Amino acid sequence: QVAPAAKPSGTPREAMGRTLQLAAAALAAATHLGACASQPRMKTVPQPQVPHASGVEVADFSDNVLPLMRVGHRVLDLAHGGHFDAHLQDTPDEIRPPSVVAFYDSSDEACMAGYAELNYDSLAEAAFPARERLMIGRYDIYAAPRRPWYKFTPELDLAKRFAVDACPQVVFVPRHCNGWTEWCSRGPDPTNPNVTLMGCEAFVDQCTGTRKWDGSEELHEWVVNQVAEAGEPKIARFFGSYQEQGNWLRTRDRTTTVTHMRNIFQSKASPAFTERGFKVVEIPKEVSEWLHGFLARHENDWHLEEWGGDLTQMNFHEHPTSFVELDLEGEARDEIALKYLKPLIEEWSGLKDLELTAFYGIREYPNSAWLRGHIDRTDTHVLSATISLKKTDEEAAKQ
Repeated sequence: QVAPAAKPSGTPREAMGRTLQLAAAALAAATHLGACASQPRMKTVPQPQVPHASGVEVADFSDNVLPLMRVGHRVLDLAHGGHFDAHLQDTPDEIRPPSVVAFYDSSDEACMAGYAELNYDSLAEAAFPARERLMIGRYDIYAAPRRPWYKFTPELDLAKRFAVDACPQVVFVPRHCNGWTEWCSRGPDPTNPNVTLMGCEAFVDQCTGTRKWDGSEELHEWVVNQVAEAGEPKIARFFGSYQEQGNWLRTRDRTTTVTHMRNIFQSKASPAFTERGFKVVEIPKEVSEWLHGFLARHENDWHLEEWGGDLTQMNFHEHPTSFVELDLEGEARDEIALKYLKPLIEEWSGLKDLELTAFYGIREYPNSAWLRGHIDRTDTHVLSATISLKKTDEEAAKQ
């Protein structure tokens, strides 16, 4: 991880600091912390003036006049289908409860009147089962595709995935839905064969058996009956009660929602140094040789990583990861980074005199382990490089 080195006042580094402050302000302006009124409210969110690199054109398909999103509420504001999937992925199969999602259109007065009549938030707090037995969300059909700076792919359109055909509409999602939507590939990027383009109509939705409320019985009664029919989730071995399990799920809900909010709002409030934002290249020979040699010298220094239960950037609770610190050879590590990696990043970004802020170590991901897309801390992780050293599975190594 590298960041522009400190320079005198008035330099691009100072502009960078102002921009990162704006990024935090934009994130705060675009979300609500804690509870708020059940009716979404339209609000113009001030857009930061970001000093992008000269000649770089940045794509931004977002609309800045949209209802605010909530963080930390009993009813999860779902940004898109990937956000919904992430909440399901966060919970092991045996303890995952079913879900219910209310779909509405904040631009349609008639739909919003119908949504208000549902008293959805009040029912969520007082009549629906608790979090350990039911995940509750809501999805704004109008705002969801207009919030991100990028265009939706079909996998992200949750309303289309669940065949929503009325407004408002409440959909019950069974326990077996685990969030592992199979994205489809559009093939290699014409400009870089090392990159695969993802997102198209031929995706496979793992979630089947969803049900729609038809209004023939009271909403809260229908939801309670659906939950009872789905069966009780198990209590994880490390919890003593359903209440403890629910508290754990709620802390993870908040982390996952904040991760997705940062991906949407903070990305477009941060400076762009290149047209694309990433580049895939071969590892410099000298770097690869040193890192493989380091692994051989420290094969007995691996240890399991420890992560807090509220962190959802990795599925460590199901597939623990191992780690070995490059601090064991800190002087050589810094020499390698400064001699070979720093120039690569400077050339790609167009920035000079970058400051090395971190070169952590080597992590081993076992099969089925994953790292969720996220934005790191902006005070140190402005530009980054991830090095894929090897695959220990012989079949995977052929891919």
